Amino acid sequence: MRNFFATVNLNRRRFVVAVLVFFCLLYLSYRIIPHKPALPSRTVIAKALNDTARAGSFIYRLQMKTIINGKEGVYTDIEGRRKGKDRIYIKGRITESDIEFYQIGSTTYTKDQVSDDWIKINDNQLNQQEIFAAELNPLANFGYREIVEVTYDGIVKDREEKVWKYTVKPIVGDSYLEILWKDFVYEFWIDRGSGLLTRGVVTAVSKTNPQDKLKIEVSFDYDTAFEIEPPV
Repeated sequence: MRNFFATVNLNRRRFVVAVLVFFCLLYLSYRIIPHKPALPSRTVIAKALNDTARAGSFIYRLQMKTIINGKEGVYTDIEGRRKGKDRIYIKGRITESDIEFYQIGSTTYTKDQVSDDWIKINDNQLNQQEIFAAELNPLANFGYREIVEVTYDGIVKDREEKVWKYTVKPIVGDSYLEILWKDFVYEFWIDRGSGLLTRGVVTAVSKTNPQDKLKIEVSFDYDTAFEIEPPV
């Protein structure tokens, strides 16, 4: 009888080991072997944008550049942090001016770049206003009314990770951008595991001079734990 139970326990251990090995191999095959998305491209993109918007928190880097008359200019270069929908921190440069502020609910804390003091503004719904819309909500840069054409570019490496890559020709949803620019192209890099956006790029050309160009690039990081607390 003792031998019988010993055999049963040994078989159980072998079974557990076999299951663990199976899932390890499954994980490795997922990370190593390219897997084409099961969903249609338009669905993958819409889901990535929606799921990223609902993500609990992330760090993002936003750069907006233009090439006018052959000269490159940086309009926006910031790093932002979002914790939920009502806690935002931004630091960087916008239109050649340094900027640093917190948005905690309806309260804004902005740093005076001359005195280095923090200024508190109550009942300021900055995240609901047009000003800084693209900086406070980086996904606003990728709004569209309709996707005209989408191409799945396959598996590519982005920041040492293999991700899905898409190229999109949209009818954009930003009337302000449409005043000056045309021929918009969006590029999306999407994590194969979570389906979240890891990077997005917008390019366009000037309506008055095809040599003048616009480029907006946003990268996302979801793996860093952080809190956003008022500075004062």
